[in-house]
Amino acid sequence: MSWLVGRLRAWMIARGWDDPATHVVFMLLLPFAAYVLAERLGASGILSAVAAGMMQSWLDLLPRQTSTRLLNRSVWSLLEFAFNGLIFLLLGLQLPDIIKAVVSHETTLWPTLMYRCLDVVAIFLVLVVLRFIWVQSIWRLSGLLRRLRGKNALTLVPTARSCWLLTVGGVRGAVTLAGVMSVPLLLAPGQDFPERDLLIFIAAGVILLSLVAACIALPLLLRGVENSPDEKRHKEVREAWKKTAVAAIHALEADEPAEAETLDAAQAALATELKARLMSEYRHQLEVFNDSAEAQALAQQMDLLERKLRLKALRAQRLELYSLSRHHQIGDDVLREVLAELDMSEANLGHMK
Repeated sequence: MSWLVGRLRAWMIARGWDDPATHVVFMLLLPFAAYVLAERLGASGILSAVAAGMMQSWLDLLPRQTSTRLLNRSVWSLLEFAFNGLIFLLLGLQLPDIIKAVVSHETTLWPTLMYRCLDVVAIFLVLVVLRFIWVQSIWRLSGLLRRLRGKNALTLVPTARSCWLLTVGGVRGAVTLAGVMSVPLLLAPGQDFPERDLLIFIAAGVILLSLVAACIALPLLLRGVENSPDEKRHKEVREAWKKTAVAAIHALEADEPAEAETLDAAQAALATELKARLMSEYRHQLEVFNDSAEAQALAQQMDLLERKLRLKALRAQRLELYSLSRHHQIGDDVLREVLAELDMSEANLGHMK
């Protein structure tokens, strides 16, 4: 189904139906459609929705999706924030009823509740131990595979603190709760799923305990640890920007307008000047990501100063735009259109401190 929706979106874009809002609505409705279809066919609805999301995430990286990607990121960031809060709100609302259901078959409340809490603590400790063993095993296996392939050893040797950081940082949350909530209410008509409330209680308890443990343990484990940058990722980012800038310069150098024969001298000079200006910007990007530390520091300093000046100019433009609107020299539609362009330009500059 994800593939069919992707083909449909490509067909719509090829025919000019490239409204970003329409494509975002398609992506929002796709998980529900995949879930319903999978349940009708007797498959897992949750896994189908996850597969549909993965497929759409891959399709979103294809060309001709720029405006859709921009809107999609904003929409999904909002939904992720809202749903993460909503699922814990539902947990808090249902927890009292779940506790009552767990102890409903017992004569007394506190002994039964204490035993269930001990079950939660035991399961949490088992999960912590298993995660610590998993982290240690993966790290050692990675080092062994690198040696077998003839590569250099790991630059960061795992320590007990780093392993405990990864262990305690692996808190349980929305995925765990969504998985246990997917347990059906009934096995058959009139036959309840056995101990469903107990499963939800234990999952909720493990989630809360992992959150509390992380809030207490992580500050203690991080005490005295310096924030070291990810050099490998930073190097990959630099290489990506350098290669894209070189590709852009080569494309501009090889560009020959189709209507070059019909251009007069003034238009040809203007085209040459614009091309030189664009190539100068891309060469400046190359200087920013130059391998030389001195050149890179100088280019970054110039880039920071340029961003500050551009930000100051954009704010002046925005104040003038508000002044024109207050004096009724422009309408609200013009205000919104120009303001949207200024906001996009400021967003491209990034956050300035």
